[in-house]
Amino acid sequence: MARQERSPHINIIPFPGGNGGPEARLEAVEEKVHQGLRQASSPLVPVRVLAEYCGRGEAGIEIGTAELLQFLRSHDQVQVIEGPAETEPVPPGMFEEAGIEMGPRAILKERMPNMQELARLMGDQLNAMARTLEKALNEAAEQGDDGACERLRDALQRTHTLRAKMERFLS
Repeated sequence: MARQERSPHINIIPFPGGNGGPEARLEAVEEKVHQGLRQASSPLVPVRVLAEYCGRGEAGIEIGTAELLQFLRSHDQVQVIEGPAETEPVPPGMFEEAGIEMGPRAILKERMPNMQELARLMGDQLNAMARTLEKALNEAAEQGDDGACERLRDALQRTHTLRAKMERFLS
């Protein structure tokens, strides 16, 4: 029986549990992560979503977000992008208020967008969110729900403010 070679693309870090020992589990995690990152419509995938993806299916591997983040940070084909800090021009709270999850995300280095593509992706997300808020605002207005209208107008204004800050930041 031929000996299976370990992937040269990862740094082996110990993982407790799993069938076949830590190396077999690590290889299974690597395979699921690569599959998830290749198949995702957006190149940037929240680490929380990747951890959930790893646990799916018959060959699911349960792995926590912190453990997966440790693995991803040591992987030479994956870039981890941390969310913005509170001191950034656009703090994470503004993204969360606008409905955009800004925790750590992972991307395959081969799918890394340039600055122009990144700005377009972020703009697309903000535009989709603004359309959803506008639709909800129209529905609330049709139903005469003044409270909902006010909250939706506020959220829509925050979205426009966020878009303007992002455009200034990226230019």
